[in-house]
Amino acid sequence: MPLLCLFIDRFGTEGLSWSPITIHMELRDELQEEITRSNFDKLMAGVRVVTGNDFYKSLPEFLRLCLALSGGPPDGLIADCVTCAVGMTEAMLINPPDEHDHSTEFSPEIRAYLGHALDQEGIMTPPDVLKLATRDKGDMAQRARHDFADDPEMYAAVFGVEKEKTKAIDQTVRDHVRRLLSQLKELPLENGNAEKVATKLLANLDNMHDED
Repeated sequence: MPLLCLFIDRFGTEGLSWSPITIHMELRDELQEEITRSNFDKLMAGVRVVTGNDFYKSLPEFLRLCLALSGGPPDGLIADCVTCAVGMTEAMLINPPDEHDHSTEFSPEIRAYLGHALDQEGIMTPPDVLKLATRDKGDMAQRARHDFADDPEMYAAVFGVEKEKTKAIDQTVRDHVRRLLSQLKELPLENGNAEKVATKLLANLDNMHDED
């Protein structure tokens, strides 16, 4: 996100329609340094999120963009829960979903994938950003209570491990966003001031962390 903000600041929104080669050349010349593959992949993922709705509608694009935004290989085919959570959070900061705009609603296929990923990782209570997942197996927590009805100690142990997984993903997302906003705060923008927005968002994140 920071590199995307810097790119738009320097070249305007018209630059979003340039080819990847042109974007790379122009930004390299502007910064007077080479851009790492990972950072360029993140930039192009951000451009894709801004200029279309494939992130919300196409499962292959959703996975590719989540991998790129979270710092993973953009040519991967599978994204785990933490990768999806980080990628979704950053994408929704770049292009927030609009409850009145169906084009920014996640497709049933994407929601089902998230549900499958949660099931595969044994997460009964989804992290905040993954609560939109749909699950074939229904309420996993209720099933666990039923399965371990005669063994409350085992249920407590299973639920405790599961809760820690959810907590770890939520914390990873917060840490990722905090890093993004810290970088945004330091951007040498020529048009506008990102510091005030970043400071406010960082304060909101700190408040969320304190409430946990």
